[in-house]
Amino acid sequence: MAGIFIIAVFFLSAFIGSSARASVFSFSRSGVQNSYAGDEFKIDAQINCQGASLNALEGNIIFPADLLELENITTEKSIINLWVEQPKVENSANGTIFFSGITPGGFAETNANVFSIYFKTKKTGQGTISWQGQKALLNDGAGTDSKPTANNLAINIKDRLDNGNPAVVSAPADSEPPEDFTPEIVRDNNLFNNQNVLIFNTQDKETGINHYEVKEEKIISFLGLSFKTGSWKTAISPYLLKDQKLGSNIYVKAVDNTGNEQIETISALQPVRWYENFLIWCIIILAALFIAVWIVKKNYDRKK
Repeated sequence: MAGIFIIAVFFLSAFIGSSARASVFSFSRSGVQNSYAGDEFKIDAQINCQGASLNALEGNIIFPADLLELENITTEKSIINLWVEQPKVENSANGTIFFSGITPGGFAETNANVFSIYFKTKKTGQGTISWQGQKALLNDGAGTDSKPTANNLAINIKDRLDNGNPAVVSAPADSEPPEDFTPEIVRDNNLFNNQNVLIFNTQDKETGINHYEVKEEKIISFLGLSFKTGSWKTAISPYLLKDQKLGSNIYVKAVDNTGNEQIETISALQPVRWYENFLIWCIIILAALFIAVWIVKKNYDRKK
């Protein structure tokens, strides 16, 4: 009986230890493993959930900027569904890439791709691509940190003695626009003193979102003529609307890292009537002044 108890304790301990293992960030390298000056190569930033269900990741990747030139970052096949901060270079001099994202509902893959990085070697030398400040939150409703560990990647760049052609590893062509999305107008006491605010977000699974732009366009019709006002402005969600009366058509443009665009529209909720527009009144007043001056001049000419 004692032997059975010892065996049971052993298996229970093994199970607990397995379930408590920390998630692991790592790198998977594609292409040639030995680099030479002028070569290109790709690495996938990955996470092993170690049996846990995770729903949020964050961290920095540090690379030797004196040895490597960053050519591209793509989020194709990423486990992340919603980027809080798209992977981007925070400090080009020190070679720092920051990222932050969530996946509602969680995931528990063994080697899940977070994003991919394309490098070109600059010169010979040795260095390390490493993780820093990494976080992986459990999908437990409390955002518990799984206290992940990390495996770094050593880089050894050699002289090309045979004068061969450099290895070329390019990111796949991206001809697809960002995904459809639905911008919304909200009011909240915690956002810009309860003013009308535009919120928006979308994904691009190929190369990622580069930036957003917003245009508030008023269309005024008068005597068969239409006047349009408004221009594109780079924007970050949440975006404080300039037209708080909501008399403008609102356009939101998502642009990915290869220039593909997706534009969504919110029609004016309170269309501006011609007589409520300052521009129209200016035109009417100027026209009236012109007519008045013309009449005065005409009467003056008759008296001469």
